Amino acid sequence: MKNVTWLFFFVVISISVVACVTPKQYAALQSDINNLNYRIDSTNSAITYIWYSLDNVDVKLQNLKEEQINRLNDYMLQTDSLVATQEDLFDIRKRLSTVETHLKTAGQGFAPAKDQEVVKKKRTPY
Repeated sequence: MKNVTWLFFFVVISISVVACVTPKQYAALQSDINNLNYRIDSTNSAITYIWYSLDNVDVKLQNLKEEQINRLNDYMLQTDSLVATQEDLFDIRKRLSTVETHLKTAGQGFAPAKDQEVVKKKRTPY
């Protein structure tokens, strides 16, 4: 019974409010409602555009991230290659040092050029 009373009260108030509105006021209210609907539609369009823009930005950021990761991987490979080259050079130096040591211990050493020997023979001691 209480619900019926509230419903009746609501219907009476609604009819009273509608009856108090003149056609001129109704037209003004309808115009305001149309303007609000237009603004809501414009806002929805703007929000949709912003969401699409954010999606594009997200895709671009993901592409940049992948590009940076690829560059970093390339640099790391180049660095590994340079380190390997340095190790190879160190290995070659070590081998040359070993060969030099073997030549010196074999009594051969590094033979001077023939021109130097000739110069030594031509010199006269003081």
